[in-house]
Amino acid sequence: MLRLGNSTVSLMSNGIHSSVDRYMLQDSLTIRYYQRLSDALVELWNRGYRYDDMRLYLDGYLAALRQSSVLEPYQINRLEEEITRYIYDPSNFESVMPEPDYR
Repeated sequence: MLRLGNSTVSLMSNGIHSSVDRYMLQDSLTIRYYQRLSDALVELWNRGYRYDDMRLYLDGYLAALRQSSVLEPYQINRLEEEITRYIYDPSNFESVMPEPDYR
């Protein structure tokens, strides 16, 4: 859950709930980039890429954000901190197995 003023936003990544700090990201554009990155990282994991590859992807993505000046530098740094924490949390990359249907 993400706290934005009086409202709460739940971040989902391919059906796997990602818990985030209360004061994590506070503007909608940064949150959108976080969601895109987390979805892309889960997709890379599902394709067989591992931490080193995902870190290279992340570094390139952040470099592109810095070059484009879409976000303020402090927002990019905060995004980098949070998405790095996301990468190294193994619970974000666990497979969700469907319940068998015994009917």
